[in-house]
Amino acid sequence: MSETLTSLESGCADPTAAPVYQDLPQPEITRQDALLTSVWAKVLLVLAIPVVSCVLSFFLVHSQAFQRYADPLWVRASDQIYTARSVDCEIIIFGDSTAITGIDPKVIEVATHLRTCNLAQTKGVLAVLGTSGLDMYLRHNPRPKILLIQFAGADFYHAESWRDTAAYMEGVVPMLRFYPRRQLVNALVHHPEIYMGMMHFAYLTGPMNLLRNRLRRQVPPHSAKVPIDVHLVLPQPAFKSCKGVEDIDPMFHAPDASFIRELREHYGALADDLVLDAAPDSVCDARLQFLENALQGLNNRERPYPAQLFNEGYEHYTAQGAARLSAAIARQLEPLAAAAQQKPAQSETAAFSERNQLQGGEK
Repeated sequence: MSETLTSLESGCADPTAAPVYQDLPQPEITRQDALLTSVWAKVLLVLAIPVVSCVLSFFLVHSQAFQRYADPLWVRASDQIYTARSVDCEIIIFGDSTAITGIDPKVIEVATHLRTCNLAQTKGVLAVLGTSGLDMYLRHNPRPKILLIQFAGADFYHAESWRDTAAYMEGVVPMLRFYPRRQLVNALVHHPEIYMGMMHFAYLTGPMNLLRNRLRRQVPPHSAKVPIDVHLVLPQPAFKSCKGVEDIDPMFHAPDASFIRELREHYGALADDLVLDAAPDSVCDARLQFLENALQGLNNRERPYPAQLFNEGYEHYTAQGAARLSAAIARQLEPLAAAAQQKPAQSETAAFSERNQLQGGEK
Protein backbone atom coordinates (compact mmCIF):
# COMPACT_ATOMS: atom_id res chain seq x y z
CA MET A 1 0.00 0.00 0.00
CA SER A 2 2.98 2.33 0.68
CA GLU A 3 4.15 1.79 -2.88
CA THR A 4 0.78 2.84 -4.22
CA LEU A 5 0.79 6.06 -2.13
CA THR A 6 4.34 6.86 -3.30
CA SER A 7 3.30 6.42 -6.91
CA LEU A 8 0.28 8.70 -6.44
CA GLU A 9 2.44 11.40 -4.91
CA SER A 10 4.88 11.25 -7.80
CA GLY A 11 2.08 11.33 -10.38
CA CYS A 12 3.16 7.98 -11.80
CA ALA A 13 0.53 5.68 -10.38
CA ASP A 14 0.35 2.21 -11.77
CA PRO A 15 -3.03 1.96 -13.59
CA THR A 16 -3.21 -1.71 -12.76
CA ALA A 17 -2.83 -1.12 -9.05
CA ALA A 18 -5.93 -1.66 -6.90
CA PRO A 19 -7.60 1.58 -5.65
CA VAL A 20 -6.89 2.51 -2.08
CA TYR A 21 -10.55 2.43 -0.98
CA GLN A 22 -10.76 -1.27 -1.74
CA ASP A 23 -8.50 -1.87 1.20
CA LEU A 24 -11.19 -0.42 3.52
CA PRO A 25 -13.67 -2.80 5.22
CA GLN A 26 -16.93 -3.16 3.24
CA PRO A 27 -20.36 -3.70 4.83
CA GLU A 28 -21.67 -7.17 4.22
CA ILE A 29 -25.19 -7.22 2.63
CA THR A 30 -26.87 -10.41 3.65
CA ARG A 31 -29.53 -12.20 1.71
CA GLN A 32 -32.01 -11.38 4.53
CA ASP A 33 -31.30 -7.64 4.21
CA ALA A 34 -31.80 -7.72 0.44
CA LEU A 35 -35.08 -9.58 0.85
CA LEU A 36 -36.32 -7.07 3.44
CA THR A 37 -35.43 -4.13 1.16
CA SER A 38 -37.31 -5.76 -1.70
CA VAL A 39 -40.39 -6.33 0.45
CA TRP A 40 -40.47 -2.72 1.64
CA ALA A 41 -40.09 -1.46 -1.93
CA LYS A 42 -43.09 -3.54 -3.00
CA VAL A 43 -45.16 -2.36 -0.01
CA LEU A 44 -44.39 1.28 -0.79
CA LEU A 45 -45.28 0.71 -4.43
CA VAL A 46 -48.62 -0.87 -3.49
CA LEU A 47 -49.38 2.03 -1.13
CA ALA A 48 -48.34 4.62 -3.71
CA ILE A 49 -50.72 3.36 -6.41
CA PRO A 50 -54.00 4.41 -4.71
CA VAL A 51 -52.46 7.67 -3.47
CA VAL A 52 -51.26 8.64 -6.95
CA SER A 53 -54.57 7.49 -8.45
CA CYS A 54 -56.52 9.67 -6.00
CA VAL A 55 -54.42 12.73 -6.82
CA LEU A 56 -54.73 12.13 -10.56
CA SER A 57 -58.50 11.59 -10.31
CA PHE A 58 -58.86 14.98 -8.59
CA PHE A 59 -57.17 16.70 -11.54
CA LEU A 60 -59.10 14.47 -13.94
CA VAL A 61 -62.57 15.59 -12.83
CA HIS A 62 -61.46 19.23 -13.04
CA SER A 63 -60.07 18.87 -16.56
CA GLN A 64 -61.65 19.99 -19.79
CA ALA A 65 -60.94 16.55 -21.24
CA PHE A 66 -63.19 14.93 -18.62
CA GLN A 67 -66.00 17.31 -19.48
CA ARG A 68 -65.54 16.53 -23.15
CA TYR A 69 -65.33 12.75 -23.02
CA ALA A 70 -67.22 11.75 -19.86
CA ASP A 71 -70.09 9.47 -20.70
CA PRO A 72 -73.06 9.02 -20.17
CA LEU A 73 -74.07 12.51 -21.22
CA TRP A 74 -75.78 13.25 -17.90
CA VAL A 75 -72.35 13.23 -16.22
CA ARG A 76 -71.48 16.33 -18.25
CA ALA A 77 -75.00 17.79 -18.20
CA SER A 78 -74.97 18.04 -14.40
CA ASP A 79 -72.43 20.88 -14.66
CA GLN A 80 -74.64 23.40 -16.40
CA ILE A 81 -76.71 24.32 -13.35
CA TYR A 82 -73.49 25.33 -11.53
CA THR A 83 -71.80 27.14 -14.42
CA ALA A 84 -74.67 28.99 -16.15
CA ARG A 85 -74.39 32.76 -15.95
CA SER A 86 -76.90 35.37 -17.20
CA VAL A 87 -79.00 32.73 -18.96
CA ASP A 88 -82.57 33.93 -19.40
CA CYS A 89 -84.60 30.79 -18.78
CA GLU A 90 -88.22 31.82 -18.34
CA ILE A 91 -89.29 28.32 -17.32
CA ILE A 92 -86.88 26.18 -15.32
CA ILE A 93 -87.33 22.45 -14.98
CA PHE A 94 -85.59 21.01 -11.95
CA GLY A 95 -85.76 17.61 -10.32
CA ASP A 96 -84.33 14.11 -10.48
CA SER A 97 -83.93 11.65 -13.36
CA THR A 98 -87.70 11.56 -13.87
CA ALA A 99 -87.35 15.14 -15.11
CA ILE A 100 -84.17 14.40 -17.09
CA THR A 101 -85.74 11.51 -19.01
CA GLY A 102 -89.41 12.46 -18.80
CA ILE A 103 -89.70 16.18 -19.62
CA ASP A 104 -88.74 17.53 -23.03
CA PRO A 105 -88.18 21.31 -22.63
CA LYS A 106 -88.82 21.90 -26.33
CA VAL A 107 -92.38 20.58 -25.95
CA ILE A 108 -92.96 22.94 -23.01
CA GLU A 109 -91.45 25.87 -24.92
CA VAL A 110 -93.65 25.35 -27.97
CA ALA A 111 -96.78 25.15 -25.82
CA THR A 112 -96.01 28.11 -23.53
CA HIS A 113 -93.95 30.39 -25.83
CA LEU A 114 -91.49 30.82 -22.96
CA ARG A 115 -87.84 29.78 -23.11
CA THR A 116 -87.56 26.54 -21.19
CA CYS A 117 -84.40 25.02 -19.67
CA ASN A 118 -84.00 21.57 -18.17
CA LEU A 119 -81.63 21.78 -15.20
CA ALA A 120 -82.63 18.49 -13.59
CA GLN A 121 -79.97 16.41 -11.84
CA THR A 122 -79.56 12.71 -11.27
CA LYS A 123 -80.66 11.35 -7.93
CA GLY A 124 -77.01 10.70 -7.15
CA VAL A 125 -76.18 14.41 -7.41
CA LEU A 126 -79.25 15.37 -5.39
CA ALA A 127 -78.42 12.82 -2.69
CA VAL A 128 -74.96 14.33 -2.24
CA LEU A 129 -75.56 18.04 -2.88
CA GLY A 130 -79.29 18.45 -2.38
CA THR A 131 -80.78 21.47 -4.18
CA SER A 132 -77.63 23.60 -3.84
CA GLY A 133 -77.19 23.59 -7.61
CA LEU A 134 -80.57 25.27 -8.08
CA ASP A 135 -79.66 27.87 -5.45
CA MET A 136 -76.43 28.66 -7.29
CA TYR A 137 -78.23 28.99 -10.61
CA LEU A 138 -80.83 31.36 -9.16
CA ARG A 139 -78.13 33.55 -7.64
CA HIS A 140 -76.43 34.15 -10.98
CA ASN A 141 -79.29 34.23 -13.46
CA PRO A 142 -82.55 36.16 -14.05
CA ARG A 143 -85.58 35.25 -11.99
CA PRO A 144 -87.71 32.61 -13.76
CA LYS A 145 -91.37 33.14 -14.50
CA ILE A 146 -92.14 29.50 -13.69
CA LEU A 147 -90.08 27.04 -11.68
CA LEU A 148 -91.20 23.43 -12.04
CA ILE A 149 -89.71 20.95 -9.57
CA GLN A 150 -90.50 17.31 -10.26
CA PHE A 151 -89.28 14.37 -8.21
CA ALA A 152 -90.22 10.74 -8.08
CA GLY A 153 -92.57 10.24 -5.15
CA ALA A 154 -89.87 8.57 -3.05
CA ASP A 155 -87.40 11.42 -3.68
CA PHE A 156 -89.22 14.08 -1.67
CA TYR A 157 -86.90 13.82 1.32
CA HIS A 158 -83.95 15.62 2.88
CA ALA A 159 -80.74 14.40 1.28
CA GLU A 160 -77.06 15.17 1.87
CA SER A 161 -76.40 12.31 4.28
CA TRP A 162 -73.15 10.37 4.06
CA ARG A 163 -75.12 7.16 3.87
CA ASP A 164 -76.57 8.42 0.59
CA THR A 165 -73.22 9.70 -0.61
CA ALA A 166 -71.70 6.24 -0.35
CA ALA A 167 -74.46 4.87 -2.58
CA TYR A 168 -74.39 7.58 -5.28
CA MET A 169 -70.83 8.17 -6.38
CA GLU A 170 -71.74 10.25 -9.43
CA GLY A 171 -72.77 12.99 -7.03
CA VAL A 172 -69.24 13.26 -5.66
CA VAL A 173 -67.89 14.50 -9.03
CA PRO A 174 -69.78 17.84 -8.94
CA MET A 175 -69.06 17.91 -5.21
CA LEU A 176 -65.33 17.96 -5.98
CA ARG A 177 -65.83 20.52 -8.74
CA PHE A 178 -68.18 22.99 -7.04
CA TYR A 179 -68.28 22.41 -3.27
CA PRO A 180 -66.78 25.23 -1.14
CA ARG A 181 -63.16 24.26 -0.50
CA ARG A 182 -63.36 24.26 3.29
CA GLN A 183 -66.46 22.03 3.32
CA LEU A 184 -64.87 19.74 0.74
CA VAL A 185 -61.69 19.23 2.77
CA ASN A 186 -63.74 18.60 5.91
CA ALA A 187 -65.88 16.04 4.07
CA LEU A 188 -62.91 14.16 2.62
CA VAL A 189 -61.03 14.12 5.95
CA HIS A 190 -64.00 12.66 7.84
CA HIS A 191 -65.28 10.44 5.02
CA PRO A 192 -62.29 9.36 2.87
CA GLU A 193 -64.26 6.39 1.54
CA ILE A 194 -66.28 8.70 -0.71
CA TYR A 195 -63.11 9.76 -2.50
CA MET A 196 -62.24 6.15 -3.34
CA GLY A 197 -65.69 5.61 -4.80
CA MET A 198 -65.47 8.83 -6.79
CA MET A 199 -62.06 7.81 -8.14
CA HIS A 200 -63.52 4.56 -9.45
CA PHE A 201 -66.48 6.39 -10.99
CA ALA A 202 -64.29 9.09 -12.58
CA TYR A 203 -61.98 6.58 -14.25
CA LEU A 204 -64.89 4.49 -15.53
CA THR A 205 -66.77 7.43 -17.06
CA GLY A 206 -63.66 9.25 -18.29
CA PRO A 207 -60.49 7.48 -19.53
CA MET A 208 -61.97 3.97 -19.55
CA ASN A 209 -64.98 5.14 -21.53
CA LEU A 210 -62.73 6.93 -24.03
CA LEU A 211 -60.60 3.80 -24.42
CA ARG A 212 -63.71 1.68 -24.88
CA ASN A 213 -65.00 4.01 -27.59
CA ARG A 214 -61.64 3.90 -29.34
CA LEU A 215 -61.58 0.11 -29.33
CA ARG A 216 -65.12 0.01 -30.69
CA ARG A 217 -64.24 2.77 -33.16
CA GLN A 218 -67.10 4.87 -31.89
CA VAL A 219 -66.99 8.63 -32.29
CA PRO A 220 -66.60 10.34 -28.88
CA PRO A 221 -68.61 13.43 -27.96
CA HIS A 222 -67.43 16.42 -29.98
CA SER A 223 -67.77 19.09 -27.33
CA ALA A 224 -68.04 19.59 -23.61
CA LYS A 225 -70.90 21.99 -24.20
CA VAL A 226 -74.23 20.43 -23.32
CA PRO A 227 -77.38 22.35 -24.32
CA ILE A 228 -79.27 23.82 -21.41
CA ASP A 229 -82.51 22.50 -22.92
CA VAL A 230 -81.16 18.95 -23.05
CA HIS A 231 -83.55 16.01 -22.88
CA LEU A 232 -81.98 12.61 -22.28
CA VAL A 233 -83.68 9.30 -22.95
CA LEU A 234 -81.78 6.11 -22.12
CA PRO A 235 -81.17 3.76 -25.06
CA GLN A 236 -82.53 0.64 -23.36
CA PRO A 237 -85.61 -0.96 -24.93
CA ALA A 238 -89.00 -0.47 -23.32
CA PHE A 239 -90.35 -3.01 -20.86
CA LYS A 240 -93.05 -5.29 -22.21
CA SER A 241 -94.59 -6.04 -18.81
CA CYS A 242 -93.84 -5.81 -15.11
CA LYS A 243 -91.99 -9.12 -15.20
CA GLY A 244 -88.37 -8.57 -14.29
CA VAL A 245 -88.79 -4.85 -13.55
CA GLU A 246 -86.78 -3.87 -10.48
CA ASP A 247 -86.25 -0.60 -8.69
CA ILE A 248 -82.82 0.79 -9.64
CA ASP A 249 -82.68 2.91 -6.49
CA PRO A 250 -80.37 1.27 -3.90
CA MET A 251 -82.29 3.00 -1.10
CA PHE A 252 -85.86 3.89 -0.35
CA HIS A 253 -86.94 6.95 1.62
CA ALA A 254 -90.44 7.71 2.74
CA PRO A 255 -91.68 11.10 1.44
CA ASP A 256 -91.15 13.87 3.97
CA ALA A 257 -93.96 16.43 4.29
CA SER A 258 -91.60 18.96 5.87
CA PHE A 259 -89.33 18.77 2.82
CA ILE A 260 -92.26 19.66 0.56
CA ARG A 261 -93.13 22.61 2.79
CA GLU A 262 -89.54 23.83 2.78
CA LEU A 263 -89.39 23.68 -1.01
CA ARG A 264 -92.52 25.83 -1.21
CA GLU A 265 -91.30 28.37 1.32
CA HIS A 266 -87.81 28.71 -0.13
CA TYR A 267 -88.34 28.54 -3.89
CA GLY A 268 -91.78 30.11 -3.90
CA ALA A 269 -90.02 33.41 -3.17
CA LEU A 270 -87.45 32.94 -5.95
CA ALA A 271 -89.81 32.45 -8.91
CA ASP A 272 -92.99 34.13 -10.06
CA ASP A 273 -94.79 30.77 -9.96
CA LEU A 274 -93.64 27.54 -8.30
CA VAL A 275 -95.01 24.16 -9.37
CA LEU A 276 -94.23 21.03 -7.34
CA ASP A 277 -95.07 17.76 -9.07
CA ALA A 278 -94.56 14.10 -8.31
CA ALA A 279 -93.64 12.17 -11.44
CA PRO A 280 -96.01 9.40 -12.52
CA ASP A 281 -94.73 6.08 -11.28
CA SER A 282 -94.78 2.76 -13.03
CA VAL A 283 -97.75 0.50 -12.37
CA CYS A 284 -95.12 -2.08 -11.47
CA ASP A 285 -94.16 -0.22 -8.30
CA ALA A 286 -95.55 -2.06 -5.29
CA ARG A 287 -95.26 1.12 -3.19
CA LEU A 288 -97.87 3.06 -5.17
CA GLN A 289 -100.54 3.19 -2.49
CA PHE A 290 -98.06 4.09 0.23
CA LEU A 291 -96.65 6.95 -1.88
CA GLU A 292 -100.13 8.14 -2.81
CA ASN A 293 -101.05 8.46 0.86
CA ALA A 294 -97.74 10.05 1.87
CA LEU A 295 -97.56 12.74 -0.82
CA GLN A 296 -99.47 15.86 0.18
CA GLY A 297 -99.16 19.51 -0.81
CA LEU A 298 -98.21 18.98 -4.45
CA ASN A 299 -99.66 20.71 -7.51
CA ASN A 300 -100.22 17.67 -9.62
CA ARG A 301 -100.23 13.92 -9.26
CA GLU A 302 -100.33 12.01 -12.55
CA ARG A 303 -101.82 8.56 -12.51
CA PRO A 304 -99.32 5.66 -12.83
CA TYR A 305 -98.05 4.89 -16.33
CA PRO A 306 -97.93 1.40 -17.87
CA ALA A 307 -94.68 -0.55 -17.83
CA GLN A 308 -94.23 -0.06 -21.58
CA LEU A 309 -93.48 3.65 -21.05
CA PHE A 310 -90.38 2.88 -18.96
CA ASN A 311 -87.07 1.31 -19.87
CA GLU A 312 -85.21 1.24 -16.54
CA GLY A 313 -86.68 0.81 -13.08
CA TYR A 314 -89.80 2.72 -12.12
CA GLU A 315 -88.58 6.20 -13.01
CA HIS A 316 -86.75 6.31 -16.37
CA TYR A 317 -89.08 6.95 -19.29
CA THR A 318 -88.94 5.86 -22.90
CA ALA A 319 -89.37 8.42 -25.68
CA GLN A 320 -93.10 7.57 -25.73
CA GLY A 321 -93.35 7.95 -21.96
CA ALA A 322 -91.54 11.30 -22.15
CA ALA A 323 -93.89 12.52 -24.90
CA ARG A 324 -96.92 11.68 -22.76
CA LEU A 325 -95.50 13.30 -19.62
CA SER A 326 -94.22 16.39 -21.48
CA ALA A 327 -97.66 16.95 -23.01
CA ALA A 328 -99.27 16.69 -19.57
CA ILE A 329 -96.78 19.17 -18.10
CA ALA A 330 -97.35 21.55 -21.01
CA ARG A 331 -101.11 21.55 -20.39
CA GLN A 332 -100.48 22.18 -16.70
CA LEU A 333 -98.17 25.16 -17.34
CA GLU A 334 -100.05 26.83 -20.20
CA PRO A 335 -102.39 28.90 -17.94
CA LEU A 336 -99.47 30.02 -15.78
CA ALA A 337 -97.45 30.96 -18.85
CA ALA A 338 -100.33 32.98 -20.31
CA ALA A 339 -100.72 34.88 -17.05
CA ALA A 340 -96.96 35.44 -16.79
CA GLN A 341 -96.81 37.00 -20.24
CA GLN A 342 -99.41 39.56 -19.21
CA LYS A 343 -97.50 40.64 -16.09
CA PRO A 344 -95.09 43.60 -16.33
CA ALA A 345 -91.49 42.40 -16.37
CA GLN A 346 -89.72 42.77 -13.04
CA SER A 347 -86.50 44.76 -13.36
CA GLU A 348 -83.40 42.60 -13.17
CA THR A 349 -81.82 44.91 -10.59
CA ALA A 350 -84.77 44.46 -8.25
CA ALA A 351 -84.87 40.72 -8.90
CA PHE A 352 -81.17 40.32 -8.22
CA SER A 353 -81.42 42.34 -5.00
CA GLU A 354 -84.37 40.26 -3.86
CA ARG A 355 -82.60 36.98 -4.57
CA ASN A 356 -79.55 38.00 -2.58
CA GLN A 357 -81.65 39.19 0.33
CA LEU A 358 -83.57 35.92 0.44
CA GLN A 359 -80.50 33.74 0.02
CA GLY A 360 -78.18 35.58 2.35
CA GLY A 361 -76.16 37.53 -0.19
CA GLU A 362 -73.75 36.59 -2.96
CA LYS A 363 -71.57 33.57 -2.26
